[in-house]
This record gives sequence, structure tokens and C-alpha cells, in this order.
Amino acid sequence: MPKSLASALRVTVLYGVFAALWIVFSDKALEVLITDVNIMTLAQTIKGWLFVIITSGLLFLLVSSAFSTIESLHQMDILTGLMRHFAFQQALDKVLQQRHENQVLVVMYLDFCGFSKLNHRLGFDQADKVLVSFSGRLRQLYNADVLIGRLGPDKFAVAHLVERAGDHVEQATNQLRQTFDTNARANQLELKCAMGVAIEPSDGRTAKLLMSAASSALNKAKLEQSDIQFFNKDLSQQESERQALVHELRLALKNESLSLVYQPQYDLSTQTLTGVEVLIRWQHARLGFVPPDQFIELAEENNLCDKISAFVIKRAHQELTDMGLLESLIPRVSVNISAVEFNSTDLMKKLMVQIERVPGLANKMQIEITETAALDDINKSARIIEQLKQKGIRFSVDDFGTGYTSLVILRDLPIDEVKIDRSFISCLSDDKKSQAIVQAIITMSQGFDMTVVAEGVETEQQQDMLYDLGCDEAQGYYLAMPMEIHKLAATLR
Repeated sequence: MPKSLASALRVTVLYGVFAALWIVFSDKALEVLITDVNIMTLAQTIKGWLFVIITSGLLFLLVSSAFSTIESLHQMDILTGLMRHFAFQQALDKVLQQRHENQVLVVMYLDFCGFSKLNHRLGFDQADKVLVSFSGRLRQLYNADVLIGRLGPDKFAVAHLVERAGDHVEQATNQLRQTFDTNARANQLELKCAMGVAIEPSDGRTAKLLMSAASSALNKAKLEQSDIQFFNKDLSQQESERQALVHELRLALKNESLSLVYQPQYDLSTQTLTGVEVLIRWQHARLGFVPPDQFIELAEENNLCDKISAFVIKRAHQELTDMGLLESLIPRVSVNISAVEFNSTDLMKKLMVQIERVPGLANKMQIEITETAALDDINKSARIIEQLKQKGIRFSVDDFGTGYTSLVILRDLPIDEVKIDRSFISCLSDDKKSQAIVQAIITMSQGFDMTVVAEGVETEQQQDMLYDLGCDEAQGYYLAMPMEIHKLAATLR
């Protein structure tokens, strides 16, 4: 029995026992002590009100205890005991209000580089021990005045009050780096870290601005593969533009001003249509075409993934139905979802609700997720896919071959399709290694009764070679460009 149900059952039983004992013994006590009928009636009324008051008090204690526990879980990271994002931001605001004039606040973000590989190599339990060990060393290094938080799976934050002199800032960052290196050596790991640093007041005067600045500096450090980056005016301008784009993306989703294109997929043996992949597009009024990888990243960072999926499913169903393509002309409709959405239980529940609202599309739908997202937690991924398949939904792994444990996906995930990444197809004609990899993927996948689709087919030679290698299906510019719904309808007819 789940712990939540067991706890609820315990409370119910205790309440029942208390109520029964109250009724039995209070009635007997009144019978012994009181003989007058009128007084007995009054006593029974008082006894009833006492029962209500006492049980209301007990209920108040139980509910407040439960809410206190829930609030604590939301504010503190269960694994490390450090503050989570919201609690860290609140504490940071308090420090800013209380700091002395001769002090500045340094906010340092630290990220474990390549931690996902470590997860797969050591296993999640051992990798978690590395995180716990690091958080313990942080507590040993700093006193209670220093704020420490875990803001992501492998992202930590430290907020440090220092004197205005620059060498104090350098000392603070060096301490954090040395702590990381010590932890890596203690766990016998060759780990590197990236650091992003924001300094108040030049980089912001509120907790939200400082945390945003530190996050931007960290992203730049990871992008440039440098050890440390300080926030600066250029980054500040980029962040302002980024936040403006997020706001405009929210409006575009609210007004449903994004659009869809469809790329056909074909059987290589018969050249017949096997399905279409739905792709989202954003034609910005000021910036023009905004690449999907750019605004999808913004959506992931700002909790908009579920809204994008809802838009894609609703609009695709509407367009395909209005053009009369869904019932007979298109066998399969593939929709991409982000890694953030796939690895969130709540967001996947929302996705299932959206799919169930369009039964005409649901029985032809196929969900696509990248290989690296599926590998985040292989057991959890397997459970999610099984739930999708029970609803009649097919599942595909995109960009196959780019991860580090592709064989695990074939062995452990009940998927229907793998899509060979375009990087192998682009050099298929003149690279024997790519040919060997593609052949191996086809052979292994078909051995598990999975359909194999090649992405990015741009020449007749690539198509012919894939056919000779036994690939099932293909998509790419040579076969068909992504197209709007009216052109798709004209092409298929």
C-alpha cells in the first residue's frame, strides 16, 4: 500500500477509535453521574459540542502539520537538504535588505559538466552520492550567513557577502572551485565544472535579476567551455532581449499565432506515404523567422512546453480534419515533445488529456522524443511509454545514434520506431564508418521489430543506399520539403 494511503488510513482509524470511545464512555459517565432527565439532555448537548471542539482542534493540528511538511518539501531539496529555487530567491532578497553599505553580494552558479554521462556510467544511486558529498562539503566550507541552494539536477548556487575589493570576489570563487575539485578527487572522478558569477549592484539589485544574471553567465561559460564567466553589459542586453522574446512567445501561444508545417515520410520499397511529422514554426513580426531550437529552448526554461504541445495537437487535428486528410490519406502523425515535458509526470498527464480531446488524431498519433531525453531515467521512460502504448499511441526515438547508450534504448524501451540522426545520413555516400553504423542500427532495430526511419535524405544516392541497406522509411528534402497544410493536401492528392 502506498505511504500516502497508509497514513490516511491510520488517521481515519485513530479518529474512528477516538469517536467510538468518546461515545461509549461519555454516555456511561453521564448515566452514572446524572439522573435528572432535563439535566441529562443539557449534558448531552454540551458533550456534543465538546466533541466538535476537540476533534476540530485535532483536525487543525493534523492539517497544519501536513501543510507544513508539504511547504518544507517544496522549499528544500530532499536529496541534499539544500534550498530549492524559490526558497533560495526568498532568502537572497532578505540578505539584500539586510546587507551593510560596505558589502556586495556575489551570486555564484556552479554546474557539473557532463553529469548526465556520469549518471549512466555510475548509475543514479552512485551519482546521487556524489551530489550529497558535494553539498556536505559546501556546508563545511561556509557558515550560516552564506546561502547555498541546489537549483537543478547538477546545478548549485552560493550567495556570498564580501567586501567591495575585487580580490574578495576572486577568493570566493576560488573557494567554491576548490571545494568542487576536492569532492571530485574524493570520489575518484574526472569531473569539470562551469561557473557563472553575478555581482550586486552592477548586475542587478534584486534576487531575481542577480539569479538571472548568474544563470546567463553560467550558460555562456558552458557554451564557450570556459571555467568561469562573469556577467557583463553585453550579457545583460542579451538577457533583456531573451526575456522580451519569452514574453512575445507567451503572447504568440495565447493568440495562437504560431503555425505548423508537415513533412511527409515515405516507405523506401513502395514509395508510398507512411506518415507526416508535424513541425512548429514562428514567423515573428519584428525578427522574422525564429528557429525552432531557439524558441523551444525558451519554452523549456519558462514552463511553456505543455502549451506548445497543446497548440500543436489542437492545430494539427483542426487542419488535417478540415482538409479531409486525417481519415484516409495519412496513416500516421508524428508530434515532437521536449525532454522537459517527457521527464515530468505532471506535464505528461496534461499531454494525455490534450490527446484524448482529439480522438480522431489520437489513434494515428506517434510521439517523438530525443534519445538523450529518453535516457534521463530509463526505467521511468519505459513506464511512460507503456502508458502511451496502452492508449494506442506509437512512440519514436528521434536523433538515434547520437547518445552514449543507444543499445540500452533498443533493449529496455518498448518503442515502435527509431529515427537515424541526419548526421549519419549526410556523409553516407563517402564515409564507410557511417555506412557501417547505419547498417548496424537498421539490423538491430529490425531485430526488435522496430521501424527504422532515416532523417535528412537530400540526394537520390542517399535514398538508394538506404534502400540497399534495408532501411524501412525515409524523410528529407529530396523526398519532400516541410510544407503548409494546403500544399500538403495538394501534394497528397
